[in-house]
Amino acid sequence: MMSDKKNKKTKIYDTKKSTNLLIVISAVLLLGIGGMVIYNVTVTKDRNAYMQETENSYELSFYELIQGINDIEGKLGKLVVSSGLKTQKNLLNEINKLSAVSISHLSHLLQRNDGESRIIRFVNQIGDYTEYLYRKNSKGEALTDEERDKLEEIQEMVRMLGVELSRVQNKMDEGYKLINGYSEKDAFLRDIFDGLNSETVEYPQMIYDGPFSDGANKDEAKGLSGADVTADEAKSILNALFGGKGIVNTELLNEADGVIPVYNFSANIGGNETYISVTKKGGKILNMNTFRSVSDTNLSDDDCVRIAAQFIGLLGFENMKDVWVSNYDGIAYVNFAYENDGVIYYPDLIKIKVASDNGDILGIEAGNYLLNHTDRTLDAPAINAATAAAGLSKKLIIEYVRLALIPIEQGEKLCYEFYCEYDDAQYFVYIDAETGEEVNILRVIDSGNGRLLY
Repeated sequence: MMSDKKNKKTKIYDTKKSTNLLIVISAVLLLGIGGMVIYNVTVTKDRNAYMQETENSYELSFYELIQGINDIEGKLGKLVVSSGLKTQKNLLNEINKLSAVSISHLSHLLQRNDGESRIIRFVNQIGDYTEYLYRKNSKGEALTDEERDKLEEIQEMVRMLGVELSRVQNKMDEGYKLINGYSEKDAFLRDIFDGLNSETVEYPQMIYDGPFSDGANKDEAKGLSGADVTADEAKSILNALFGGKGIVNTELLNEADGVIPVYNFSANIGGNETYISVTKKGGKILNMNTFRSVSDTNLSDDDCVRIAAQFIGLLGFENMKDVWVSNYDGIAYVNFAYENDGVIYYPDLIKIKVASDNGDILGIEAGNYLLNHTDRTLDAPAINAATAAAGLSKKLIIEYVRLALIPIEQGEKLCYEFYCEYDDAQYFVYIDAETGEEVNILRVIDSGNGRLLY
């Protein structure tokens, strides 16, 4: 009996202890859950505030972009019908400045996939072309009929672009958020982007563009290899690459799935706002733009080429040959093409922008290389350089000749590239290495502020 009472007493004691323990555990769990709720509410609130702040920033850029595009269209309309030199000069200057501002807004908004990079290039060409006409105008040369016709074509495309941007604005009025729907936005604009290419209007290849800078196959990315990288890995690549330049605030803006899928980042490099696209496959830099002016020219073009060559090696691109350099407003634009067995491959092109004051890298365009680079088997030339030279005009003085693979409308063609001079002007002449026929000819013009190619 005594044993039974002890057992009962022990059972009663254990039950109370268990109950107390459950009470303590429940209290701790309730406190934890409450803390988690408070934390989640706080995080959600902070995230929503950040998203709204970012959306406000995008919308401000978007509305200012619309205003800028509409202003460009209106001033182009005036320019087409203007007859006074002073009026033309003022309009050209205003359009040039508006294009620069619009590029800034586009760089903030767009993902730089294949279509969107064309619109950035299109607006950039407007600025380049009006700069060229402005300099002619400053020498007392009025617009020619051909130039008016070209400006009218450009005006029509700008008008169409304004219409497309207005469609996006209508969607925004219905509640569409730029921050949430890049793919949706992309669908709104893709048709107009597809129309803004070099085949629509023959723009002069201005300032920083060397031979065949537009020679890209846009169907697939042949030059990408390696494993896929995560957004965090892409961020680490950037921080390692620009760590010596004081990169901070590297932030993922969005992801874009075009012909070349990329992560798009913003960052501050050396105190300057920078936008960078990194490919998901292989972790290569597709595009980069840093926005700052360059007031002093402390470095020569040769210095800038050496700096660009070192940097292109850090990017992981091999066997690249500098094929063009031009300096505009203190920025050296250096073009590199892949070289193999003495042949220059112009489709595989990379552009590097270098600040002439301190050697900072201000821009990268690797789209042509990543789209086109692949192992190729070329047939040996059917004719030699001397035979090819026999087809040149007798007026031309040959400075050098080399083999070059150049993009043509239906693919690529192996040619002899002759760099020649005549009457203080320079020319690139391309002779088919199989047939000896002249395939293309480009004239180099020194504008006094960069070189132009026609």
